[in-house]
Amino acid sequence: MINIRVPHAIRAQIKPLLSGLLVLPLVSGCVTMGSDKAMHVSATGIISFVATCLADKDVALAAGAGTGMGAGLAKEAYDSRPGGTGFSGGDLLADAAGTGIGTALGYGLCHGRTAAANGASDTIAQNDGAASSGT
Repeated sequence: MINIRVPHAIRAQIKPLLSGLLVLPLVSGCVTMGSDKAMHVSATGIISFVATCLADKDVALAAGAGTGMGAGLAKEAYDSRPGGTGFSGGDLLADAAGTGIGTALGYGLCHGRTAAANGASDTIAQNDGAASSGT
């Protein structure tokens, strides 16, 4: 048996990424729409989730939204070619929904929790210091 040790900082980044990748297909499958639309929601959701998580916090929302919608627009451009299935506004709306879900989950799981955890530990440290200096 091989035991691989992963540093805590890396685990902290990978865990929300994996949980989001598992949740997005379930969320899109529960939405009452055709399987094609669910695939658009899932694909753009996963793409925007990963882009949001990998980007720095100050550009994460733009990176997630831009990457997800860019992928959706590229797919519709590909479908518009001669011999393709044709442009679909409904597919583009599903891409927008997936992009919104993926970007929001990515930001909340990969960037929001880090800030909250840092703020909580700073508060504890300040309270400990105040308590020890007061006695």
